[in-house]
Amino acid sequence: MLVSRHAIATLILAVILFPIYEFKVLLLFAFGVFIDFDHYLDYVFNTKNFNPIKAYKVHMNEFENNLEVPKKLHLFHVVEFWILILALTLIFKNDYFYMISLGLILHLSMDFIDMFKNHQENSRYLSLIHYFIDK
Repeated sequence: MLVSRHAIATLILAVILFPIYEFKVLLLFAFGVFIDFDHYLDYVFNTKNFNPIKAYKVHMNEFENNLEVPKKLHLFHVVEFWILILALTLIFKNDYFYMISLGLILHLSMDFIDMFKNHQENSRYLSLIHYFIDK
């Protein structure tokens, strides 16, 4: 899914929640949008190229042309990361972790809807365990 769509959806939710959580909603926005940094990390790991513009162009080419590419590992999108964030939220039970979790949940929900809508269920690893078993 395009980063702009994540940004718009997360911004709308942040504006709605701002009267209650004030500037803590910036965490919601950060985790709702910048979680996709792992796409860049995957690109760097696989190409050894640190150029973010090139990484963006490659990703957009794959997205726009609906290219079949090898299954990708996006570290912030795997179930182990979700469990870690949700466990920290349950342990600390504060507004900061609620906002982080809400941003993560919104982002991943949008990604899953987009993946199933576009029949790309096998485009990324959903677990580190599955990644290491496949390798």
